[in-house]
Amino acid sequence: MPLKPSLGRMDAGLLQLCSVLGVLFAGSAFIIGVFGFIQTLTTDGVAIVQPVSIFLNDVETDGRASVVSGETTTAEMTVDGLSMTARLLLGSGTLLLILVQVMIAIAIVVLCRQLLDGRPFVTALRRLIGALAVVVLVGGMFGQALYGFGNFQVATELNSDPVGSEFPMMMHIDSTPFIVGFSLALVAMAFSIGERLQRETEGLV
Repeated sequence: MPLKPSLGRMDAGLLQLCSVLGVLFAGSAFIIGVFGFIQTLTTDGVAIVQPVSIFLNDVETDGRASVVSGETTTAEMTVDGLSMTARLLLGSGTLLLILVQVMIAIAIVVLCRQLLDGRPFVTALRRLIGALAVVVLVGGMFGQALYGFGNFQVATELNSDPVGSEFPMMMHIDSTPFIVGFSLALVAMAFSIGERLQRETEGLV
């Protein structure tokens, strides 16, 4: 007979809350991502995060301290007149990164439901977490790559010769998707061990 640990009322309520919040986050993130993608393709001005190279050596200050040197490497700005190529790259990269977040939220919801059922270590959940690790790694890598190539395209459309300009051919890579992906892979391995221990425990009852 399978063992089904009992949960306290507070624990069950917390899991229910996390499950509901996960569903709300996944739904809202998906809607925002789709609308953002459409907006990137259709609106005149496109809001982007663009690598820049702006030095702050000549910044005037009226306080006691003064700026000796400095450089801004990114800027949030709105650009008009972008080509469809740049729009597709920027929009696709953003949408792919948002879909990765949606998948993480869905996995959290499934985990909460399995904990509420008293069976967290099941094959389906382990496979889901393993697949999610791959999705986060691949999706995070390709999402950032697409957005980065979009930044390249924006730089060439802002300046005919981006080399040495304030909008260089640069790409910023965030390591968070890689860290999360490898962490999820370790969690999947832990769930595999837990699943085996759960079967052995149930066999003793």
